[in-house]
Amino acid sequence: MPRSPSAAEAPGPGPRRRRLLARGIVGRRAELVELGELLEPTAGTTRVVEVVGEAGIGKTRTARAAADLARARGRLLLEGRARPTDAALPLGVFQDALRAARRTGPDAPPPADALAAAFPSRLLPELGGKPDDMEGGRAPLFEAACSYLNSLAEPSGLLLVLEDLHWADPSSHALVRYLAEAARRDRLLLLVTYRSDEVGAGTSLAELRRELRRERLGVEILLAPLTGPAVGEMLESMLDTPADPLTVEILHRVSGGNPFLVEEFAREAVEAGQLDPETGRWVGGDRVGLPASVSEMLLARVHRLPVADQELLRWASVIGERLETPLLAAASGLSEDGLVGALARLSDAGLVVEDPTDPRGLRFGFRHALTREAVLAQLLTAERRRRHARVLEAAEALYERTPDAPLEVLAHHALAAGEREKGFTYSARAARRSIELCGYAEAETHLRRALELWAPADGAELRAGLLLDLGRLLGRVKLDRGAGDVLQEARRQFIACGDRVRAALALAAHASSRVHVGDRAGVLSDLRTAWSELRDDDSLDPRLEVLPLLADALQRAGSLRAAADTAREGLRLVPATPNRSQSVSKDRLLIALGVATWLGGDPAGGRAALMEAWEVAGTHGDHLGAARACFELACSHLNGLAVEAARWADQGLALAREREVHLSQTWLYGVRSLVHVKAGEWDAAERLLDAAERELSHLGSDPMSRLGFQWVRGERWLGLGAVREALEVIEGAVEEADALGDLQLTSWVRLGLARARLAGGDVVRAGEALAPAIAAWQSAPEGSLPPMPSLILAGLEIAATGSDASRARELAAELELQVRGPRARYARALVEAASGRSPDPGAVEAAAREVEDSGWRGEAARMRLVASQALARSPAAREEAIACARAALESFRRLESEGCCRAAEGVLRALGVRPASPRSAAGEHGLTPRELEVLSLLCEGLSNRRIAERLVISESTAV
Repeated sequence: MPRSPSAAEAPGPGPRRRRLLARGIVGRRAELVELGELLEPTAGTTRVVEVVGEAGIGKTRTARAAADLARARGRLLLEGRARPTDAALPLGVFQDALRAARRTGPDAPPPADALAAAFPSRLLPELGGKPDDMEGGRAPLFEAACSYLNSLAEPSGLLLVLEDLHWADPSSHALVRYLAEAARRDRLLLLVTYRSDEVGAGTSLAELRRELRRERLGVEILLAPLTGPAVGEMLESMLDTPADPLTVEILHRVSGGNPFLVEEFAREAVEAGQLDPETGRWVGGDRVGLPASVSEMLLARVHRLPVADQELLRWASVIGERLETPLLAAASGLSEDGLVGALARLSDAGLVVEDPTDPRGLRFGFRHALTREAVLAQLLTAERRRRHARVLEAAEALYERTPDAPLEVLAHHALAAGEREKGFTYSARAARRSIELCGYAEAETHLRRALELWAPADGAELRAGLLLDLGRLLGRVKLDRGAGDVLQEARRQFIACGDRVRAALALAAHASSRVHVGDRAGVLSDLRTAWSELRDDDSLDPRLEVLPLLADALQRAGSLRAAADTAREGLRLVPATPNRSQSVSKDRLLIALGVATWLGGDPAGGRAALMEAWEVAGTHGDHLGAARACFELACSHLNGLAVEAARWADQGLALAREREVHLSQTWLYGVRSLVHVKAGEWDAAERLLDAAERELSHLGSDPMSRLGFQWVRGERWLGLGAVREALEVIEGAVEEADALGDLQLTSWVRLGLARARLAGGDVVRAGEALAPAIAAWQSAPEGSLPPMPSLILAGLEIAATGSDASRARELAAELELQVRGPRARYARALVEAASGRSPDPGAVEAAAREVEDSGWRGEAARMRLVASQALARSPAAREEAIACARAALESFRRLESEGCCRAAEGVLRALGVRPASPRSAAGEHGLTPRELEVLSLLCEGLSNRRIAERLVISESTAV
């Protein structure tokens, strides 16, 4: 690299630019290890190492690192570089290597062998040589080169580095091939670099590459783009401070992981004030300007093309990153044969690539989006507009009779050509199609653009329809508080236009959007008003749109029977062969029915409805409905098999990420993290909770999700035995959860608070925390409902720990109406404990083991601990209390829950039993396997943060 400029020389803000120098080489550890092995004399038959990759990928740095390794091992080094002018200069790269050696190396006696000694004077013109006048053929010259290099390689070995062979002449390629076959394998190693995208078919470099492979004389090291973490390391070396994740993400995206581009874009971002070099924080927009150095590098290859091919590339840059050949031919005016030939040349030049997913072979794309940007930037604004108008005309003619015409392409070219009316029409049509295909991010872009382009001449009702679509999208998918304002404006305009039906739909959508942002006041009233504004003789689709919203709101308010009845009423309206809109309504109705049925005490019936909803949603591509069905199915399995709960949560997450269903993604993060907590996987739960909160921060305010995450985080702290931290997290959520009036949310948060207080030994206040949640079920709007089993079980644990036998028996009887299996048997054991008696020996352990075998290791460990605390109060149950405490201690040690281990040890000490030493459960040197892992990485010099990243644990665990 060039030397670092002094403060006086540095342009602009000197210290800032002076620091932006990438030091060393990052992200190439495996390649350097391989190079080190190849430099060993015993490396086998390998004669040539080919370091290959695109421009700027790091070939030179890798070659220099190999040279440093060679020097360190005592090898002599000879380095040469080909240049663009060398293509017509015979053996130019070898001349460069000899000149470099003469300039920098000490004078050495000529080889004893006359043929070897004559090689430099035959090759270098300044010594009288004429390499282009090879009398008697080139064999004598090549043999002289071989003898010369072999003599240099004695006795310690020689590494010959030849860079940029894509610019070298055919004679140089032929000499490399000759040396690979004739040179001494244990002394001479050639390392060559060239650009993979410059190896044109039929060229001498392509022939060299093929011959090295065929004869097994070469090893290719292909340098791939840097990964995100490697880009982060590179930026840290440039800035002298860790770059924040957003900085790494943006620079990795715009550079494609190319190290040269990372450097150049980082410098550009600093100069533009987008990247703070002192903190590594990104402080600007996510669009980074194209640095002049990058543009020059990209355009250098373009300017080597024939004039006609450069013109075709300009048309391609105007069309876009993806190129349909019929459109490119129509716009450029080329014949089919002419276009195919030109694209072949552009492909050979590494500028465009064929789309492998297109079986027709009609789609190409720019190999680098930056190339398109550089070419496009050369066109004047007026010229770009003229070309866009021509592309639009060609596209309209081409896709006139095509039902799936690329509307977004037509909209883009219409706008770029300055045709507002066409741009508006195509944007509105593209938005509707994206909504139908569940492309929510694209739909929002098209809707906002259409609204910006709307003019009064287009009609007020058309604008109101766009507002309704945008408001629905913002409310259902993005959780944007602005949805309410958009939908209210849509309703006002529909009323002004006399459109009663769509005014009712806007009111219903507005009410539904308020649910997720915590504004519950009047939601049910507005939904009922919207339903009343629709008539029996109205179209079926609007009525089927409102009923699922009404059923969902009733279920959230605790009116489970009314919710189920409303859902069934809607399902009866759905025709036998529904259209797509009616199918979407059907799966929403099935979800509302499934949740109301499951919460109402019939989990099997609820799951059946949810499964049907998932199948219906999948059949017609309703990704939003499918993700919601996955979430509810995962929740319904939280007392069943962990693998089923995890499967549905993971399936829903994959779908939500792929289709950018952000709201469902946050919910699924929450339930998946809860699965981890119940399974005792604390670090995995923490990572997902962090991801969930990051996702939620992009969406805006969703009290339901935020409070749910607080509850799960509190449950995680409880699993780790950190009672104080659990209380801090959960206590602050209770009042807000109660105010929302959501039956499930109130139950979750109060359940967590009750468990935390019980774990802290405050039985009375634990009961006080739980009582309002149970009462909410027993005083539901339409009459008493059976509380959730987890609430009943928590109440039973509180009663048993407080020796309230009457309350314990009452709750156990209620639980057995809903739950069978190990939790019911655990409940019966707690009743015995509350009554001062000992349950059957091993009864608690058998129940806990069955829960553990179903995947809930964290829950099973907690059952053992709570049972031991309840049993310890009765002298008659001392032995069983000791057995449960010991089992709990062993379980929590396996789960690495130090706080809960101390709680179990406290129970044993209170019973007069000395707990087994933690070291007896440890491995070598008295440390657990995880402690040994952390210690070994600490010895390597890694920080806590690096250890956490390497072991995929939290930083707090590493500490």
